[in-house]
Amino acid sequence: MNKSRDKSQAGGEVTTQMTTRQEAVRLILLKHGLSCSAILLWRLVAFSQRRPRACRTFPLRDTAGLIASKVKPEAVNYQGRKSVRITIEGEDREGLALLPEPTSRMA
Repeated sequence: MNKSRDKSQAGGEVTTQMTTRQEAVRLILLKHGLSCSAILLWRLVAFSQRRPRACRTFPLRDTAGLIASKVKPEAVNYQGRKSVRITIEGEDREGLALLPEPTSRMA
């Protein structure tokens, strides 16, 4: 009789251990799934946002369209290349030169 009780208790322990292992596996899979979901969501959000445009270059070969305030822009040749020289006019030594707005925007 004691042996049958021992077997039933042993069976209960095995069942408890299996349940505990199954719960542990489920917990591990749940954590893994949640972390993968979080990474996927982060990547979707990061790539869905509009990225800043790459650095654009503006060739300054002439003064066409250049907006100048208190400065004197002039087209010159510098080391064999066409370029723009901007000199400051006036006693206060302040000035501003702006590039024109590009006509076509790239998305």
